[in-house]
Amino acid sequence: MFKYKKSLLLIAALFIGISLISGCKSDITKRSRLQTEVRNQTDSLSFHLLDGKTVNLSKDKGKVVILNYFATWCPACKAEMPELTELYRNYKNRGFDIISISTDRQIADVPAFVKQFSIPYRVALENPKNRPVVGSIEYLPTNIIIDRQGKIYKRIIGIIPQAEWRALIEKLLRENR
Repeated sequence: MFKYKKSLLLIAALFIGISLISGCKSDITKRSRLQTEVRNQTDSLSFHLLDGKTVNLSKDKGKVVILNYFATWCPACKAEMPELTELYRNYKNRGFDIISISTDRQIADVPAFVKQFSIPYRVALENPKNRPVVGSIEYLPTNIIIDRQGKIYKRIIGIIPQAEWRALIEKLLRENR
């Protein structure tokens, strides 16, 4: 009986550990994992916006850009949207932009999500052709930060505090003006 309980506790602990390591399922308080990326050039990235237009990231060279990968069903993504909106409003006139990219399979859900969160920046649909540059998006939210030279600076998986966002953006806005 004791071995059974011990085995059951071990399995439960393992399950909890794996759940904490995984991306956005329902844990919005999880600390993010900040990863320095190979500084891939992003000129070739293009996205189809919700309004039907196509945007090529080469047009944003000279700006600091966040590519925010999200899904309408993701609790952490929902929690992050107001913070991203605040960042956009605070820095948009200083050479900063955000493009949120929906990974939803049901694209019909995306316009209502944009309206619900009053998202003021561009929202696009995921383009599989971008994967060689941005890599696989396995966890949500995933934010890819692009510097003024159009190179990937960091990849952030999960939510980070507003103060960390501000410090990161301020640093990149100061660099290579």
